[in-house]
Order: sequence, then C-alpha cells, then structure tokens
Amino acid sequence: MSSAADVTTPTLQSSADDFKSPALRRTISLVQATKLSSDAQAETAHTRGTVVNMVKEADLFGLQALAREKGVSGESFFMAERDPVGATALHLCYLFHGEKHYEIADWLMAKYP
Repeated sequence: MSSAADVTTPTLQSSADDFKSPALRRTISLVQATKLSSDAQAETAHTRGTVVNMVKEADLFGLQALAREKGVSGESFFMAERDPVGATALHLCYLFHGEKHYEIADWLMAKYP
C-alpha cells in the first residue's frame, strides 16, 4: 500500500512524462497547452496594434486602417483574434459598452454582416 508521501501531485511545471497513468499524462498536457494559449491571448490584449487592444482602446480608426492594410474581405480576421477568455471583437464592444465601442460594433456588423 502506498503512503501519501509516495504520491506525486501534478503541477503546471510537471512534465506529462513524469506520470505513469496515460489519462493523467493527457490531462497534464492539455492543461499546459491551455495555459500557454491563455498567456498568449492575454498578451494580445495589451499589445498595441492587435484587434483586441484596438477594441479595448475604442480605436475605430485603427481598426479601419488595419482592415485596409490587411485587405480584409470577410469577418474571419476580426473573429479569429480573441481576448483571454475567448470573446471576439464584437462581443468586447458590448462588454465595454461605451459610445465609441458601440460605433465599432456598428461598423463591424455593417462591414462584416
């Protein structure tokens, strides 16, 4: 019988290879991948020039310039970038609920119905 001292508790720093159970290895790998993805998404919210940052800052002119620069011809560009919890640019406009954010939402819906 194993004692509590024999049990290794997984952490985000653990390697999936540190554990014998295939299910536990898969779970650790998934948690680590999700954490890395969340960190990257959080960074986009603070990085100037990203869609999420421009919506946060209510920068309609910046979004329009970005759309022209990228030659965006569909909603996929604005829908692909998400905030740390998965909200799209349109969703963020309503979450921030400022007058300028509503203008951005109107523009997004008119440009990409």
